[in-house]
Amino acid sequence: MNYCSHCGSSELHKKLPIGDTHTRLVCVQCNHVHYHNPTIICGCIIEQNDKIALCLRAIEPQKNTWTIAAGYLEMGESTELAAQRETLEETGMEVKILGLYSVFNVQHMHQVHIIYRAQFVQQTHEMGPESLAVEWFTEHTLPLEQLAYPAIKTMLLRHAKERKDGHFSLYQGDANSGRLIGLRQN
Repeated sequence: MNYCSHCGSSELHKKLPIGDTHTRLVCVQCNHVHYHNPTIICGCIIEQNDKIALCLRAIEPQKNTWTIAAGYLEMGESTELAAQRETLEETGMEVKILGLYSVFNVQHMHQVHIIYRAQFVQQTHEMGPESLAVEWFTEHTLPLEQLAYPAIKTMLLRHAKERKDGHFSLYQGDANSGRLIGLRQN
């Protein structure tokens, strides 16, 4: 950041504001504290019968790999609506949220991912420009070696197992490790 978004001054310095726990960028002119916090990513595991839909990424990072439909939470938007909007934008599919499935941190990317289980409702238009393809996969046809991120692979394998059992747990943790909390009925 080169200029204060509050007053326009170029005099920004890192310091520990009074009563804060972290060093922040603070404007010398107006004392406005500029916070740099993690971004929230919202997405869906789209279900239909015994299949789930995945997107082939058309953009970096991880172009030409498979992942779930997900993207950034917008200001004034609930996490559920963000997950539905991102799914519609990337796949052209309208979905109904079934429940919260995973909340995990990706510290090295400064992100928190909030993932829902969602039921396919209808195809309303073509996939968006962030996807090269959208395809349905069964547990046995998942492209495990071509998934965008290790956390997606772990989540989809858990989802396949839990789907067979008919019980879904909420996962909480980070991209590498975590714990299951609560057992819910399907």
